[in-house]
Amino acid sequence: MVSHLYFGLYSYEVGGLTVQDNEFHDNVLYGIDPHTRSHNLLIERNVVHDNGKHGIILAEDCVESVIRQNVVYDNQHHGIVLYLRSDRNLVEGNEVFGNAAQGVNINESSGNTIRGNSVYDNLESGIGVGQTAQDNVVEQNQVRGNQQDGVRLVSEATQTTVRENVIGETPATASTSTATARSTSPTTRSSAAAPA
Repeated sequence: MVSHLYFGLYSYEVGGLTVQDNEFHDNVLYGIDPHTRSHNLLIERNVVHDNGKHGIILAEDCVESVIRQNVVYDNQHHGIVLYLRSDRNLVEGNEVFGNAAQGVNINESSGNTIRGNSVYDNLESGIGVGQTAQDNVVEQNQVRGNQQDGVRLVSEATQTTVRENVIGETPATASTSTATARSTSPTTRSSAAAPA
C-alpha cells in the first residue's frame, strides 16, 4: 500500500519499470506518475483511488507503455491521463469510475490505443481526446453513466478513430458504435482543462 505521500510513485527517465498489484490512495497529487521520458512501462492490476488530482498519469514523453487491468476510482480530477507527447501507449482492460472529471483523458499525445475499458459514473466525460491529440484509437470500451459525454473529441483532436464501443446510460439502453468515426477538424465545444 502506498498512501499519504505527495506522489504515490514518480519516475524520471526510467525504462522498463513494472508496477503491479499495488494499492495507491490518498496521495496529495497523483497516485502513479511516470514522468519525463519514462518508457516501456507496465502498470498492471493496481488499485488507484482517492488521490488529490489524477489516479494514473503518463506525462511528458512517456512512450510505448501499457496501463492494463487497473481499478481507478474516486480521484479528484481524471482517472487515467496521457499528456504531452506521451505517445504509442496502450490503455486496456481498466475499470475507471467515480472520478471528479474524466475517466480517461488524452491531451497532446498521439498514436495511443484505448481498448476494452469499463468507464462509468465519472463526473465529466467518460473518455476525452483533445488539445492536439492525433491518431488515437478508442475501441471496444463500455462507456456508461458519465455526467457529460460518453466520448468527447475537442480542440484539434485529429485523425481519431472511435469504433465498436458501447456508449450509453446503462448496458440495457446503450448503443453500439460499429462505424469508424474520423475526426479531422476541431469541434466547437469547449476544451477540457489541461491535466498538469
